[in-house]
Amino acid sequence: MEIIEFEERHIDDASARLAARYEAESQNNTLFPVRVSAAGARAIVAGTRASPGMSGVVAVDGSRIVGFLLGRLILSPPTSTAALVVARGAGVACHAAEPSAAYEAYRQLYAAVAPAWVASGCFTHGIQVSAFDQQAVDAWFSLGFGQAGMRVGRDTNFDDVAGTSKTIEIRQGTSQDVDEIARLVRDLYRHLAIAPNFAPYFSETEPALRAEIESLVADSKNTFWLALLGERVIGVISVGPPPPGVVLPLHCVGVHYTYVEPAQRCAGIGATLLARSMEWARDSGYHTRCSTI
Repeated sequence: MEIIEFEERHIDDASARLAARYEAESQNNTLFPVRVSAAGARAIVAGTRASPGMSGVVAVDGSRIVGFLLGRLILSPPTSTAALVVARGAGVACHAAEPSAAYEAYRQLYAAVAPAWVASGCFTHGIQVSAFDQQAVDAWFSLGFGQAGMRVGRDTNFDDVAGTSKTIEIRQGTSQDVDEIARLVRDLYRHLAIAPNFAPYFSETEPALRAEIESLVADSKNTFWLALLGERVIGVISVGPPPPGVVLPLHCVGVHYTYVEPAQRCAGIGATLLARSMEWARDSGYHTRCSTI
């Protein structure tokens, strides 16, 4: 197996490999059966490769491309909301490998790109792989990667809610609630900054975070649902289109910010918020939901 730089002449073969990966994942994942056509896979590979700062490598066995990897540095300004996820690091944006060669291909592909990322001062590296792709999971775990999160999904039916022991009101958020929503979302990120997550948190991001919430509240494709105990907002959930860059079936809604104040937890408030938001999702034509935990 030889590792060489990803060039334009490799796009077609890499696209075929990516389409085959999605097809294999769809056969295992009956809830999210994502099938990408040859043209769609080519658009993903070509578009990713053309993104600013993107570079990549391919694994070649004889005349066959058995794997590829496209990635770039992540240098998030400390005032941006992106810094709340990765402040400085590198990420694999697109990848695929032939199942029989995946374990060794991914190991060698990463070995080829990682030195430049480290030399640039980026020590946090990330990749998203399907839980059904055991060869890929094993390869990345063998390289020292750990599971930082999981994107999970199910249908939008949510009828098994026991209710809450507290007398709360659930209502849709409006532009008048931006301050309270921003407070809860800020507390969510502060919670994620403590053990065992240790996610980055920079107070400099707070103006950008508030601006993002204002934009989401104003966008009719998104909605926030609030839980109130008396006059106080004690919980929030936001749902809307899935995050960009994630290939999911049509009619899939993303579950984004979810938070309940610590003193009000274990009383069914989060489940009640989720049930109400899924009722909205079903009424809006969404059949499945996806969230990252």
